Amino acid sequence: MAFQSSYSKERQLLSPQNQQKLYELISQLKRSRNIKIGYNETTKSINKGTAILVVLADDCDPKCLTEAVACNCESVGKEYRYVSSKSALSKAYNLSNNVISCAIFCEKEYDNSKIIQSLSKILK
Repeated sequence: MAFQSSYSKERQLLSPQNQQKLYELISQLKRSRNIKIGYNETTKSINKGTAILVVLADDCDPKCLTEAVACNCESVGKEYRYVSSKSALSKAYNLSNNVISCAIFCEKEYDNSKIIQSLSKILK
């Protein structure tokens, strides 16, 4: 008997055009150090309340990793979206290892309006 997840919310997969825009934004935000990459860093950013948007790879295996992050986002009211490929997500950050999640974040004491404005164009 295969494991069946109890997590049933439909994945919010971005369109290919918006995924590309998001990858470009991630590349830009890497330079300003407004990205946390990987499962642990993403989770920390969510728990600290600094995550603005969490990006999850839809092709993650096992899926329970990204589902746990998505549930965490929902429990604290943070936005999250799925992209189709963990390799494309890692390429956006210029890494050779696959990345299953990242958080676009801003420390609480800084103005995040420019980041939010850029994200709103992608997520609409």
